[in-house]
Amino acid sequence: KGLTVSGYVVDKAGDPVEGIHVSCNPTIQTGEGEDVRTKEGGTFEIRGFSPHIEFSIDVSGRGYTAPRLGPLNTGDEGMKDIKIVVDSGASIAGIVVDKSGKPLAEMYVSAQLPGSDARNTGETTGSDGTFVMKSLEAGTYALQARPMNSWSFYGSGPDWRSPCL
Repeated sequence: KGLTVSGYVVDKAGDPVEGIHVSCNPTIQTGEGEDVRTKEGGTFEIRGFSPHIEFSIDVSGRGYTAPRLGPLNTGDEGMKDIKIVVDSGASIAGIVVDKSGKPLAEMYVSAQLPGSDARNTGETTGSDGTFVMKSLEAGTYALQARPMNSWSFYGSGPDWRSPCL
């Protein structure tokens, strides 16, 4: 488990981007890899891989996003000089209200891009019921809302109960 995966993250203009979250996700859960943030010059290095591990890379943060990269394979020697180009992502903003139109604070709003294997993203509503999700891949998202301390979701479809999105 001594192989590394390394590279750099740049914006569309080709400028390095520091502080981007880079996550290496093995296709089969092996416990290998780690999550890191890009350093000065946009570089990243993820250590701890065995030979011939298939994985994908997700990046996000600081208002940027990029499509999932992969599947990739560490081969016999790991991977070097992976170039990831990020773009400012799409955003979703809204307000969560109950049936009477009263804003609901402390609701967790989750967004999932149907047909995508990307992770759900989410935000908590403020005291005025508003939320903003940034750095999203472009597309049409399914939204759900739930109280912060509950695992029961409410959604935007006709079969969902209060609250409304």
